[in-house]
Amino acid sequence: MCRLACLRLLRRVPKATILGWYAVLMLQLAGSNLIGTAAGSCPRQAGNWIDSSTPAEACTKSICTGSYAQCSTVAPAKEDLVLVFSDEFNRQGRDFIGQDGDRIWAAMDMYYSSDFAEEQNYKPDKVTVSGGALRLTMVNESSEAIQNSVNGPVNVRMNKTSGMVQSWNKFCFTGGLVEFSIKLPGSADVSGLWGAAWLEGNLGRAGYLRSTAGRWPYSYDTCAGSGELSWSGNVGQRINRCNNPIGRGAPEIDVLEYGIFRRSKDAPPEPTCVHTLQIAPVAPNLTSWLTEDPTTHEAVPKEPGAYMPGAKDPNAQTYIPATTNAGAMTAVDESSKVTYWRIGNNLTDSFTASSRLSTEHFDSYHTYSVLWEPGEHIRWYLDDHFLFEVNKEALRAAENARGEGIGDRQIPVEAMEFFIFFFKRSGQSSASQQTGQRPRGR
Repeated sequence: MCRLACLRLLRRVPKATILGWYAVLMLQLAGSNLIGTAAGSCPRQAGNWIDSSTPAEACTKSICTGSYAQCSTVAPAKEDLVLVFSDEFNRQGRDFIGQDGDRIWAAMDMYYSSDFAEEQNYKPDKVTVSGGALRLTMVNESSEAIQNSVNGPVNVRMNKTSGMVQSWNKFCFTGGLVEFSIKLPGSADVSGLWGAAWLEGNLGRAGYLRSTAGRWPYSYDTCAGSGELSWSGNVGQRINRCNNPIGRGAPEIDVLEYGIFRRSKDAPPEPTCVHTLQIAPVAPNLTSWLTEDPTTHEAVPKEPGAYMPGAKDPNAQTYIPATTNAGAMTAVDESSKVTYWRIGNNLTDSFTASSRLSTEHFDSYHTYSVLWEPGEHIRWYLDDHFLFEVNKEALRAAENARGEGIGDRQIPVEAMEFFIFFFKRSGQSSASQQTGQRPRGR
């Protein structure tokens, strides 16, 4: 059973030298010692999005939002953020059915996968609120649901049923810090379970493939390269700089995906947390944001476009899963014998890193976070340890020796729907399992 205990959104304190607002999204694990401190409630913001039961301790947070060089020092300068949104999930009986129910969330009634790779449908009755948490449950239960395919609705029957919620067209934000406190499902040595929490541009609705075609996962504002490309399976960017004043899309930031993976082909399986930016258009062959370590011959980020401080963290041991998860675009230059590592497929480039988990992540709650600075950088954290960064330098124009190329892509600037939580079973899984998931923020 997945549990979301609260959802919180913070932004920068306004200063005379700062133009506009910076929204920061956070989640916090609710505990009895933090709930119900109405006397210390946060100042109310426009729109009245702050839950009255949010504790005073969650009203502000200090974090470094500067460059990698500024934030990777021993004592980086930090900036104060203030709360503008929270949802503590303390009210029983909330109605998540359909777009007209809950103010923030909609529980999905659908079959999600486009290629029938998933083994479950998503139904609203598997989403409930109790004990100060949003609960998503998965069971061995036959159900029917609609797959919203590009060719129209298709009825699908599956023998397993799970829960998913979205905030599409209800509440979205641009830029922020997303923080979850999660207890992972199952155990560290049982494969087949997969869970995720991610952000997606509100311009497309996840699971409705007609709405995402030509939008997901574009983050691009150049005419050249926005159409169909010979090396890509995308239909081209629907709203592009050729036909609109700005190019728009629905990029994706995966705060957390987890499963049991192998670090290398010969390594034993281990529990893994995956951190990813999914983006289009896809760059051509023989280009890459990665390079090869001359000693280990493993793929590593090409600085200054990406950094992986988690590689030096003895607990996370963050790495680039290129040797076991190389995408279809990975290629070797026959003249130079250089390997151009690429992760993803012909629809998306995946700027991704993986971090090791342990049995503790399945036995207790741990914090998974993303700091998203629109147009600048995205950073991933585990238990407040800085693990991975992708910034705008990794998305510069790319061209290969054949003259195939695209322009600069963007660290997402589109408003994102809040979160999509889901818990599914895929691959080799045996007995039915439940999970407790409680995203956290302050």
